[in-house]
Amino acid sequence: EASRLTTLAERLHASPANEYLARGGYNEAVITWDVLGFKLKTRIDRLHVADNLITVIDLKKCQVGKASDDAIQRECLARGYHIQAAFNVEAVEAIWPGVPVEWYVLFIEDAPPFGSNLIQATAAEIDLGVRSIAAVQGLREVWPVVQLSERHRPTT
Repeated sequence: EASRLTTLAERLHASPANEYLARGGYNEAVITWDVLGFKLKTRIDRLHVADNLITVIDLKKCQVGKASDDAIQRECLARGYHIQAAFNVEAVEAIWPGVPVEWYVLFIEDAPPFGSNLIQATAAEIDLGVRSIAAVQGLREVWPVVQLSERHRPTT
């Protein structure tokens, strides 16, 4: 097991994701905020806070060979990760208003060769998540995520 973890660490260190993972930040960061008198809570796998940018990384494992861009796009939509992205962005913006937020998902293969792929959520994907939250909640007119920054504000 130790050699598996060493191999995984070496692969991640050599991957483009290392730039984001090596920054100072918080693992398993919990954010709570109030919405319409309700306390909401989310847990973010990796959170990096800087004066001019907040980076959120969500970690997901996948089977070997399933870390391609196409496979990830299908997985993200099928599992509703766009909703998670919108919810996390709304949480971060509630705590740090006015600071831009980037949301990424990092897929890591669960067995050697431990390939990985870091994908940034687009504004359109976050917008889809915002619309999904609003539709499920039935609160389109009052749900705070509709007040996100211009970059993430839903279009009509």
